Amino acid sequence: MEKLYDFKESIVYRFGCDCQTPAHAMDVEIQKDRQNDVIISFYTTADIFRQRLRWCWKMIRTGLGYDNEIVLKEEDVPLLAQILLDCGKEAK
Repeated sequence: MEKLYDFKESIVYRFGCDCQTPAHAMDVEIQKDRQNDVIISFYTTADIFRQRLRWCWKMIRTGLGYDNEIVLKEEDVPLLAQILLDCGKEAK
């Protein structure tokens, strides 16, 4: 987990994937002015040409490039849980 941004209006944390494709990640954005607003974004990037070609073929066949699935690193699970719990506490 790394803190990407700490702007006046929001904080963004990035959680990397512990799977075979290191280009998978999840961003958690917390709005500072509205603590109960949390935006979770999943993303992946194709590293090599072969992966990009596979992604295009999957888009053509199914309409979905990737599944919204990420395997968090074991040490990141408690950190993510704490971030989300802290948001809930501050919203009350």
